[in-house]
Amino acid sequence: MAEWEWFDGVPSPIDRVELGGWYSENGDYFFAVRAYVS
Repeated sequence: MAEWEWFDGVPSPIDRVELGGWYSENGDYFFAVRAYVS
């Protein structure tokens, strides 16, 4: 599986980006973006 790093807007060879998230204990939803680099 590819290593992933947080994408902070710096140009880099992005292979693939995934958007996901999770619910916290108080019901808030947090988004997470994973960018796969080659």
